[in-house]
Amino acid sequence: MIESTLFRVVFTLGVVLPMIAILLTTASFVTLAQLTEELPIARVTFEKDHMDFYKRWKVHYLDLATEGEFDDWIYGDQWRLDVRFLKMKSWANLFGVEPRYVIERIEGRYQSITEQNKLIHYAYDLDENEPFFFSDSWLDSNVFVDVEYGSSVYTAIRTDAIFTVYRTNTGVIVRRANKHVKKDEVKAWWEIF
Repeated sequence: MIESTLFRVVFTLGVVLPMIAILLTTASFVTLAQLTEELPIARVTFEKDHMDFYKRWKVHYLDLATEGEFDDWIYGDQWRLDVRFLKMKSWANLFGVEPRYVIERIEGRYQSITEQNKLIHYAYDLDENEPFFFSDSWLDSNVFVDVEYGSSVYTAIRTDAIFTVYRTNTGVIVRRANKHVKKDEVKAWWEIF
């Protein structure tokens, strides 16, 4: 009797509890990975206008999901990308239900409100062929959907940079990389110190 009780205690402490700890740790890492995921959705670069128009830039836009491209002129000292976003509930992300988005427009903008109100500025429609319209009744009855809203990123225009727009679970962000860095020049994180 004592031996069977001792065996149960040892088995519980030596096998069951470590397995539970491993499962909980694994679930925590999977949850963290799902909730902090960043998926690249667009790449944007700029060229200076060689005619020297005031704050006019050639924008090169690439949609990474559809591989759709867009090239045109924008005006301003900043650029902005607007995205229609459908956020899922956090628990739904754990089951692999990802947010939905449509990149709606790209435009130039001026940092100065006075220039924004007085100077030329254009916005370009990027979602002409995107089937992403949900009725409010569909959104209300879907148990995975949290909220539908607009998300936007903007930053200063630079000709020496490649801007990559990422979809997160709650909206969009933009990251800038140097356009002229060769792959051999990039150091791994442990080589920096």
